[in-house]
Amino acid sequence: MAKTAFRIRDAAGIAVRRIIVWVSGAESDLATASPSITAGTGVPATAEAEGSLFLRTDGGSNTTIYQRQGAAWEAVPTAAGADAIADTNTYYTTDTIDGAVDAIGVQIGGLTDTTFGFAEDNVLADNDAIYAALDKLDLKWGDLAATATGEGAALVGVEDAAALLTATTVEAALAEIVKYETVLLADPGTGVAIPVTRSATVPITTAAAETNTLAIPTFLGQRLILVCDVWAVGDRVVTVASAVNVTGNNTLTFGIARDAIELKAIQLAGVLAWEVVWNNGVALSTV
Repeated sequence: MAKTAFRIRDAAGIAVRRIIVWVSGAESDLATASPSITAGTGVPATAEAEGSLFLRTDGGSNTTIYQRQGAAWEAVPTAAGADAIADTNTYYTTDTIDGAVDAIGVQIGGLTDTTFGFAEDNVLADNDAIYAALDKLDLKWGDLAATATGEGAALVGVEDAAALLTATTVEAALAEIVKYETVLLADPGTGVAIPVTRSATVPITTAAAETNTLAIPTFLGQRLILVCDVWAVGDRVVTVASAVNVTGNNTLTFGIARDAIELKAIQLAGVLAWEVVWNNGVALSTV
């Protein structure tokens, strides 16, 4: 070894400027392959072998001991709770476990009614009430079995791989599908429009000479069954906003009980229109 490897100073013991941990025993490994232990001020910058240690005499908490790894000097955490973490997503402003836990505690303890729209303030301030907090989350996000608006099926998503629907929740998907199924709608009476919001069967009751209007369909495939349920006095005349056949008829007259007709929505030149599926006694004309 070099002549200056050891220095004797009175009763101070043996002073060593630089220690090399000779791993292989080969002379050639002393310079580059064997880790060293050195000391000094400031952050170390000298290139040393992997595993080398540097003792910083002017360091502080977590900046007194450095280890050489990955061709760089890394400070070795020494303070309580200072175990390092790899925060690749930069969630925290600290790089220690202790600091991260403190940050999480601040975030949890700081939740308020503004955060989730709760009626209660600081919902997680009671540190031992985790289950109570989860109950509050359940109150906010609802019960999957609930029938209230915005809960139940409104919270369950659907996977529509074939892109048959525009809806993304079960409730909205049901609303899209059910409109194609016919339901019973009450006779709107004379002088008003027959609803076209969904497929339906409308039983008609006449009491005099009466009229209705029928707008064009609201969606392709919509069905509408109009039937004269009770004929008392006078006919019911329905004027349609589109022709209902190739002849161009747009007026339907119900003149006796059991007169009935089914119309279905089709598309002509990009515009929705009604088309007769079957007709049982309803007089068709054009006005």
